[in-house]
Amino acid sequence: MFYDTSTWYLSVVPVVIAIAISLVANNKLSRTVSDLGGRIRTRQDLQPVKEAINLNKALAWTYIVVWLGQLASVALCFLSGLTTFRGGVGHVFVFGVVTLPFGLWSKGVEKKFKGMAVEPDDPYVGQTWKRWLAEWRQPSLRVKE
Repeated sequence: MFYDTSTWYLSVVPVVIAIAISLVANNKLSRTVSDLGGRIRTRQDLQPVKEAINLNKALAWTYIVVWLGQLASVALCFLSGLTTFRGGVGHVFVFGVVTLPFGLWSKGVEKKFKGMAVEPDDPYVGQTWKRWLAEWRQPSLRVKE
């Protein structure tokens, strides 16, 4: 059997958590863009932007932990005989298929967020935004001040 229904929790629990992560992250990014009118103008505008980036980075790490936890759980269930190898692969496959649309949606939300216009009177604002965009791609929990 490709999907082992007796161990449904090996795919359902990680999928629900992953979807929740996506919803929270995308809501925060979208709300920040909306609240700022799609523009970063002042140093005060940087605070909600920083909060949104930091939340996004933390949730990305959480997503990785959930995925690794699912792999470890599937492996343990396979080794203990609770599921077959094919059943375990089925759980990982279901996770990937169900979460793929949410990942694609997240990329679109991130693109809109990263595309916000920067119209600063203060050069610090533009420099900080550029630095944060570069730091966002780095493996860390937060962007620097």
